[in-house]
Amino acid sequence: MRDSKNQTVISIIIPAYNSEGCIKRCLDSLISQSTVGAEIIIVNDGSADNTESICSEYVKNHDNIHLISIPNSGVSVARNTGLEKASGKYIAFVDADDYVANDYIDTLLLTAERMQSSQSELAIFSYFTCAQTVKINHINDEISEFSALCRDLCCQRYNAPWNKLFCAEIIKKHSLCFPRGMKSSEDGIFLMDYIRFVHRALPVDKAVYYYVKNSGGAVSNTRLDYIDDNFVMHGAVAQFAKENCPENIPLVCRETVERVFHIIYKLLCKSVDKRLLSDKLLQQKEKIAALDTGLDKKNKIKLLMIKYRLYFLIKYAIKD
Repeated sequence: MRDSKNQTVISIIIPAYNSEGCIKRCLDSLISQSTVGAEIIIVNDGSADNTESICSEYVKNHDNIHLISIPNSGVSVARNTGLEKASGKYIAFVDADDYVANDYIDTLLLTAERMQSSQSELAIFSYFTCAQTVKINHINDEISEFSALCRDLCCQRYNAPWNKLFCAEIIKKHSLCFPRGMKSSEDGIFLMDYIRFVHRALPVDKAVYYYVKNSGGAVSNTRLDYIDDNFVMHGAVAQFAKENCPENIPLVCRETVERVFHIIYKLLCKSVDKRLLSDKLLQQKEKIAALDTGLDKKNKIKLLMIKYRLYFLIKYAIKD
């Protein structure tokens, strides 16, 4: 779909790594749309399975689907590669293991028009979570105001890029990209960098995206590096809060405590070497101590468990 100036309106970027079991569902949902014509860019991130050959078949049959294959470099590099290729005025992201409703592109196009008329630089959508059941996650209408958007950023409520519509002009003008080298939280860093240039966000309480949640994978994929990544994210969000909304600094600390606590729990569930875990936490000793800012009683207790590495209590505290 092109606008009156013959510019592609929407570019959809799909990073894919070893996705042979799900990429067909994802791509079929995108080509079975009530409105067609969005540019779809698949970035094959060095897959060792049949992902590339599967995607190549879609490229042969659909002029609007493009495939870029790169050496395995991680999701940040894959998304950045897609951003470099994208020609659309607006950017959307879809993960290879997720899928979309048949009016997804139509909804993106209507939202792009609303963004332009309301002078909004970001749209955030409600979405479905697919686990054992499908449930809808409603967006907060208050995010249209920058103060509410800042608060939700500090809570890391809407980090994922896939339920959003971004302005390509902002990304290119400010050379925004996903940070390389991080195993987690990279999407939160990108979003925070982007929001610095947002004056108004558009909440869209219509769910057209299906996020497929793999609870088993969340445990098995958790790594020690996630602890480091979360403290990188904490430092960035804390600085953002200090500059824009200092009243939210306690929220930043609370969110980091919650996330690190759950990372430790997941690592314990996969029987991580406790000596390595303790070494990792000791490396972050000063940053852990600095989290004790405006915490409620519940999170003060969690912070003490983290600080003193009370692994038995951490594993006991969370009930599946």
